[in-house]
Amino acid sequence: MKYPIAILLPLLAVSAAAVAGPESGSGVPVVLAAAETRAVPLVVEGIGTVQPERTAAVRPRVEGEIVKEHFADGAEVAPGDPLFSLDTRDAAIRLRQAEAALARDEAQLARARADLARSRKLLGQGYETPQRQEQAVSDVAVLEAAVQADHAAIDAARLAIEHASVRAPIAGRLGAATLREGNLARPNDAQPLVTITQMSPVLVAFTLPERALGGVMARQTDEPLPVRVRPQGGEAGVDCRLAFIDSAIDAATGTILMKARCDNDQRRLWPGQFVTAEVTVAVEEALVVPETAVQLGQQGGFVFVARPDGTATVRPVRVARRSKGLAVIAEGLAAGDRVVVDGQSRLAEGTRFGERRP
Repeated sequence: MKYPIAILLPLLAVSAAAVAGPESGSGVPVVLAAAETRAVPLVVEGIGTVQPERTAAVRPRVEGEIVKEHFADGAEVAPGDPLFSLDTRDAAIRLRQAEAALARDEAQLARARADLARSRKLLGQGYETPQRQEQAVSDVAVLEAAVQADHAAIDAARLAIEHASVRAPIAGRLGAATLREGNLARPNDAQPLVTITQMSPVLVAFTLPERALGGVMARQTDEPLPVRVRPQGGEAGVDCRLAFIDSAIDAATGTILMKARCDNDQRRLWPGQFVTAEVTVAVEEALVVPETAVQLGQQGGFVFVARPDGTATVRPVRVARRSKGLAVIAEGLAAGDRVVVDGQSRLAEGTRFGERRP
């Protein structure tokens, strides 16, 4: 169907306005951020495991039947807390026997000393022979030794009674008891009665590539390096301090073993747990943009840069590294360049945009 020219001209004007509308209007809504120079920490990561600083395998020091447990499996204990009570009747009998022997020997020693005193007096008067004098001296010495042995036997019996109360040698968390009430506990049993694992502080053992050693050693001379330990699963990190650097690099893996000490008062780290250790080896001045600004294309990384005329242009960039949500730009941008951090999916070279608040 053919239309008169008078009708076609208004239609063409409307179509032209519709095409020009988006270019002349506000454009694609985007969020912008300026590239800036700031101090950025250089962080090296390593995978490690949490290790207790101390563990204690609790064994009895005397043999005896377990008559009472004083804890629940998994409880936390302090040094000196009672764990087990063993039967003390045998030790109590030995103590009474040693005390009786002491009383007997002390009485005999008193008589022997009196005999020695009389013997010396008679010897001076000529009524005693030297041989009898020597025998009296010997009897006193023998009984003095017997009294010392009795004191030692009493101490041993009292110590056995004391050791029958099995107590925690360190602070920590208890495992499961291997023997219960009514069982006979022996010092030479293969399994300990229970194991105590220290929970605070703990160590985190991890490895770093050997190229990071220089930076670590340079900063470790001033004070212990901060180490951020992150449990697997995205949980919040724990602030720790570098406590140990191994004396040699593992030639097979090209890594070096390090350990960090963590207070762990909140029990966020657990012995045996796999974690990521982040070591800040340096703080550098670098040009950065938000990490979300960098897009990945076939030719590598790029960003959309805002032109003064309100259009976006594609700018290839080289990212040196990433740190805490920021991308460190080695090439492609200058300080003050405004880049798109949100809304890139609708942009192309020359697309007009409109800035919106994040």
